[in-house]
Amino acid sequence: MPSTTTMTTAATTTATTTQPS
Repeated sequence: MPSTTTMTTAATTTATTTQPS
């Protein structure tokens, strides 16, 4: 699962930069 920081960014970038865990 993406981290809290990534999750916040993903909301703006439509989960494009979501890193797989």
